[in-house]
Amino acid sequence: MISPEKNQIAIAAFGLAFLFAFAMVSRFRKQFMEWILLKMHEVFIQQNAMKLP
Repeated sequence: MISPEKNQIAIAAFGLAFLFAFAMVSRFRKQFMEWILLKMHEVFIQQNAMKLP
């Protein structure tokens, strides 16, 4: 059995790989990659904020 945590990680990794591949073929890849990095940064900050007491 695959644990839910590992399943979520696999889905997230697949999603990121798909977005990355899409960005590579996108005419707007520069803006798109900047947007993706910005969103990832926001999520990272939110996750770290949740860990704090």
